[in-house]
Amino acid sequence: MKLFEILGVALRVAGILLFANTLRSIPEVLLVAGQFNEYGLDYGMGRLKFFYYASEFLVLMLSLMMIFFPVTMAKFFIPKTDSLETLGIEKTCLIMPIGITLMGVYILTWAIPDLIDNALFAWMQRSLHIQNDPAVQNVNIALVVTIVEIGIGLYCALGASGISRLINKLRG
Repeated sequence: MKLFEILGVALRVAGILLFANTLRSIPEVLLVAGQFNEYGLDYGMGRLKFFYYASEFLVLMLSLMMIFFPVTMAKFFIPKTDSLETLGIEKTCLIMPIGITLMGVYILTWAIPDLIDNALFAWMQRSLHIQNDPAVQNVNIALVVTIVEIGIGLYCALGASGISRLINKLRG
């Protein structure tokens, strides 16, 4: 089995999980839609509504791409020199970078939608001039945490071989 095929299988599994999470968020989307309609289009709610629905749509499209085109996406993450080789016994050490890359992609699949959701919620609170509410502080903290998660996800997804070398050095 080739490296990009292994990563493709894992990306398909992550895409299925992301799709399931997106379907699970439909009641929340409908609840927020009701809130948008209640406030009307004042306070910049029209743009906020557009970005909210667009972000949900993009996450849905990403999950479908991961389900239907995992090999194409996998080729993006694996260097071209390694992607065409068949995985043999001597290449099993490459499974760790693949696993770390998958972990990074998985982290990004939940962190990027959270970033968009938290940013839109913070924008809505600022548009409605809600500043002294404890929820505003919670959203700001959630934004910082989400940015850190995105950093970790990007580092794992794009720097997996370096992390793998570090783990191998720590093992002895």
